[in-house]
Amino acid sequence: MRTTWKPSSNKTQLTFLLSLTFLFLFFSLTLLFANDSTDVAEEVLDPKTMEMLNTFLDKDFKKFCEMNLSLAENGDQFAQWNLGNCYLKGDGIEQDYKNAFKWYLLSEKQGHKRAQFDLGVMYDNGEGIPKNHKEAFKWFLLSSEQGYPSAQKVLAGMYE
Repeated sequence: MRTTWKPSSNKTQLTFLLSLTFLFLFFSLTLLFANDSTDVAEEVLDPKTMEMLNTFLDKDFKKFCEMNLSLAENGDQFAQWNLGNCYLKGDGIEQDYKNAFKWYLLSEKQGHKRAQFDLGVMYDNGEGIPKNHKEAFKWFLLSSEQGYPSAQKVLAGMYE
C-alpha cells in the first residue's frame, strides 16, 4: 500500500514541495512586512536567500543542491531537508537513498516535521531501506504531533 500521493516524476515532486515551501515563506513575509514596494521579497530576504530562491525557480537543481550543501553542513535544518530531497529524487545530484536518509535524519534531529514525515515515507515504501511499518508509524506520529497535515492523514489511514 502506497502511503502518499506521488506525482508522475521525481523532479515534479521535488519542484512541488520546494515551491510550496518558498511560496509559504514569501507570502508569510509579504504579510508581515507588506509595504508599497512591488518587490517585497528582495527587500525582506537576504541576498543569499534570494539567490537560492531564484536558482530553484530557474530549475538549476545542481546549483540549488550545491548551495544547500554548505548550509546543511553548517547545521541548517531546512537546507538539510532540501539536500535530502535532492538525494532522494536525484535532482541536480546523483540519486542516493543513503545520503537522503542521512540528511533527513540530521534535519529531523532539529525537529523538522517534513524530514520526520519523509523518513516515514522512506520506511513505509522501502526506499533505500527495508520496509518497516513500525518505524514508518513512529516517524509519521512524530511529524503528526507537530501538526503536519500529511502525516496526520497518513497516520489516520494506518489506524483504519
